[in-house]
Amino acid sequence: MVAQTYNNQWIDWVFVLILFGLSPVFLFPTSAFSALLFIFPLLWLYKWKKTGRFIEPTVLDFAVFLLLFQVFLTCVTTPDLLPSLPKISGILFGIFLFYALAAVLKREIWIKIGVVIFLFSGIAVALAGVLDMKRTDKYLDPIDAAAALIPKLDYALPGTELGINPNLIGGSVVLVAPLFLVLIYPFLRKQSPGYGLFRSRWYLLYLSAGLIVTLSVLVLTQSRGSWIGIVLCADLAIRAYR
Repeated sequence: MVAQTYNNQWIDWVFVLILFGLSPVFLFPTSAFSALLFIFPLLWLYKWKKTGRFIEPTVLDFAVFLLLFQVFLTCVTTPDLLPSLPKISGILFGIFLFYALAAVLKREIWIKIGVVIFLFSGIAVALAGVLDMKRTDKYLDPIDAAAALIPKLDYALPGTELGINPNLIGGSVVLVAPLFLVLIYPFLRKQSPGYGLFRSRWYLLYLSAGLIVTLSVLVLTQSRGSWIGIVLCADLAIRAYR
């Protein structure tokens, strides 16, 4: 069974390559390209036929199920589904990508590469987002003044003519910043970092810089929901090491 799984692992890599190839299309999904999502259930069926299972089980399966259930409720309660179809397609694409990466990132070397790419991408998204963040006078004048000093770039992306919504940027940063904290915390406790991924002090410097950048962007967004989210994630991360 193990040999069979390894012999058919190319299916998972094909899945990943197709997803990354289509990622520019689903960065700003349109209704015209939503039909491409039907490719992935077909690949899952083929994988099930070859390996006996659709996806790799993860600890987030229940959370993904709740997300899919919310999407289902949206589909059955929305009178006109067409305007919501791009957002639904984006959510489904993210779920497909999550399970595709879970299937291939099993060896330590691939986990290490995946973590580095994920963290670097998080820093890039945070910096790119704050440079085109929609300027709004929210709650704290000092933060508004600091945000006004940042150069403004106009990416002219669809739906962001006035700038990127700060809540969107904050929600994206919350997905990345806790991982910086999780990887830094063993250094603070003078323990060997988990999974042997980051033992070097240079990595500690990189992680610390990444945490500072992402938290700084999070402060500038003044997204209260994101602030609450990062506090809860930090609490869970610290509890995990106790």
